[in-house]
Formats: sequence, C-alpha cells, structure tokens
Amino acid sequence: MKEMKRFLAAGLSAGLLVSSLAGCGNSSSSSTSGTSESESTGTSNESAYTAAGYTYDGDVCEEIFGLPADTIIGTINGENLTLLELAYWLTYDTNILAYYYYGSLDSITWDDAYSDEMTMEDYVKEDALAIAVNYRLIEEKAEELGLELTEEQSAAVDETMQGYVDSFGETLWDDAVSAGTISEDDYDDDAKAEWIQAAGEDDMINEAAIYVTTVDYLRYMNEIYYLYNNIQDYYFAEGGEYEPTDEDVAQYAEDEGYVCAQSILFMSLEDEDGNTVDYADMDDDQKAELKAEAQAALDAILASDDPDATFEEYQVESDDTGSNTAGATYTFQDGDMVDEYYEAVTSLEVGATYAELVESEDYGYFIVKRCAVSSDAIPVYYSSYGYSYTIEYLYINDAFGTMISDWTEEAEIETNELFDDISMSAFSINLLALEEALYLSDTTEETTETTTTAEE
Repeated sequence: MKEMKRFLAAGLSAGLLVSSLAGCGNSSSSSTSGTSESESTGTSNESAYTAAGYTYDGDVCEEIFGLPADTIIGTINGENLTLLELAYWLTYDTNILAYYYYGSLDSITWDDAYSDEMTMEDYVKEDALAIAVNYRLIEEKAEELGLELTEEQSAAVDETMQGYVDSFGETLWDDAVSAGTISEDDYDDDAKAEWIQAAGEDDMINEAAIYVTTVDYLRYMNEIYYLYNNIQDYYFAEGGEYEPTDEDVAQYAEDEGYVCAQSILFMSLEDEDGNTVDYADMDDDQKAELKAEAQAALDAILASDDPDATFEEYQVESDDTGSNTAGATYTFQDGDMVDEYYEAVTSLEVGATYAELVESEDYGYFIVKRCAVSSDAIPVYYSSYGYSYTIEYLYINDAFGTMISDWTEEAEIETNELFDDISMSAFSINLLALEEALYLSDTTEETTETTTTAEE
C-alpha cells in the first residue's frame, strides 16, 4: 500500500490545480433514481430530446447519496459546507483507486487498510474533505485580500468551459455521422455549429453528472484555479511580502537535494565502413578506442589554462543531444540520472571537473563538471514530462503550499453525522450504476438498475 499512499497523498495539491475534466467521454443518458434499500426500474429519460440525445436532468447527489446537493455536511469557519462541494473529490479519489489499484469501481475493498489508523474509506473521505476545504479557504482568502478574477482570467474560464462543449459536441457529431443518423449534406456551416453547440451543452451536463457534480461547480473549480494564482502572486511575486530572495531559492535547492552539471558524452564511433556504432553495440576494441578519445579530451580540459572554455569546445561535439550546446546544463536529484553520473557530480565542488571519466554501461563515457544551481533552471524530472517548472517556481509552490496548510490548521472545520454516515461502498455501487445508465448506447431500451444510498 506504500505506493498507493504516496499517489493519493498528491490529491490535495493536484486538486488545487485542476482546471479540466478528467477521463471525459461521450454519453447518452437514461436516468436512474436513487432509492433506499430498493430496486429501481427506469425507462429512458423523459427530458426533451436534443441533438446530443438525452440529458441528465436530476440532482446527481440525490442519485448517488440519497441526499440533495445542498445538504449541509459540515462548516468551515462557521460557513456551511455542502455535499456538492465534497462529491466531485470523492469521485476523483474513487476513480484513482478504481483505475490504478483495483481495476474497477466494484472491485474496491473499502475496508482495506490505508494506514495503521485509517481504512481506504476513511482516507478518501478525509482527502476529499481536505480538498473541498482548501477550495473554500482559497475563495475566502481572495475575498479577504480584495482579489478578483481579471477580465482576461474570466475570459479564460469562459474559453475553457466552451472548449469542453466544443470537444463533446464535435465528438458526438462525428459519432452521429459515422453511425449514419445524420448526413453532413443536410447541414451548412451555421447549422452544423448550432448542432455541435447544442450537443456539447447537453453532453457537458452528462459528463458533469458522471463526476457527481454540476457544470456550475466545474466553472467554480476553474475560477479557484485563477484565484489561487492571484493569491500566490500577491504574496510571492515581485514586491510581494514573501518575494523569494536568491538565498531562499538556493537554500530550497540544497534542502531538496538538487545539483547541477554540464557534461560531455562519448557514446559512438564510426566503424571502418562509415557506420555509426553506439557504445552498447561495441566490441572491446571499439570501447577502448572510444575511451581513449574521451580520455584525451578530459586530459586537455584538465591541463588547459581556461578549462571552462576548453570544456565548452568539446561539449559542442557531445553525443548527448540534451547537452551538446555549450553552456547546456542538467539540474537533477538523486534517481534522475544514472548512478555513476550522480555520484561523480555530488563528489565535486561547484565549478570543478571530475578528474576521471565516468563510465555508464548504457551510454558510454562522460566528462562531468559541477555547476551552481540556477533559480531559473528546470529540473530534468519536470522537463522530461514537458513541464517548465523552474527551481524558483518549485520553491514558491512549496512555500505557498505550506501557507495554505497553515490556514487549514487555523480554520475551524466541523463535520456532522451526515458526513460520517457517507458509505463509500454504496457510493461506488451507485456511481457505477449511474455510469452504466449514462453510457447506454440505446437510450430507448428499458433498463433495470439497482442503487444503494448512503443510508443503508
């Protein structure tokens, strides 16, 4: 369970950065109704037919919990916290468990131990509550500081929401054309755009329901994302109370174990036929030839009156495409680079070149030089995934996270019996039933669904 704990513990910080629907698909819907300890037989949803098919028109919290969305499940600093604010995050964590660890919603064993003190049910409920609380605290702090969304940010939220609509509508259009239920010849550009808009709006409601939330709450999450950034800038941007100093960032990098290096890699040779041979495919003689070439370069650098300039001259010819531009650097932690590379770099003082070749059985021979960690450096862990998070950004994010944790510690948070009585077993059963109903391919078929409420 160790890996599961580490993954789920990321839920809080991930939740504060959520600005999109996860795992969205197409849906046509047939409504089920949540009942206590009873079997419910439903026919196709009787709401008005639209381009998307049928749209979900119930209270999804009533469907899943047997309680309306505005049910009060606790308070934050004396202000009511509703079931709707909790529901999305319960779904978020439940889907993580189902997808990554149990395989399906109906396979989750909720009384499994998350830790010595908590079951999986306890953890998911507490984690969902923590995220909901943090959203509200961000909202409260923004109001306290007089911070609002800018016009550009409001427009960005509108654009994001419209993007969902466009995506859902266009997918439904393509599906309808492929199925032959509509003909493109019957629609001019304006009519097609209207169809896609109507279809997307309908399906947006269905997709929100699958996450046990509403379109309005999805908009709210996107708005909180920008308020979060506004508050962070208020405190940490230039002129802010906690604007980071070079010393702050350097200390953070040291505490987190970040180091920086430049390198020259000797990985390939041309054979007698002019073909390039990589280190992993070389015979012993070729490896010896490659090593001699690398050693000659290292000797020249160490003997140079200007070793940095000589290092850069050789670096241009490096076989490592990530560092073959003079001045290119890697910023990394333990585990990000091959062990031999990491150990050589961490044995050096800043500015020094390692006096021996660093051999890697996977890559070949490195010449490495340790550099000072720059505040605008992007660690390789993040750059490898396409993220441009700098050391300074990571410092600010960490410091702001600590600040939010302090707000949470100071907040008066109380839950009531309705929160305590939420059954995650019933939740996952009802969520599965709702998904099956909303994703029925033929909405005219009669379906029988069994649902269970939290009261059971």
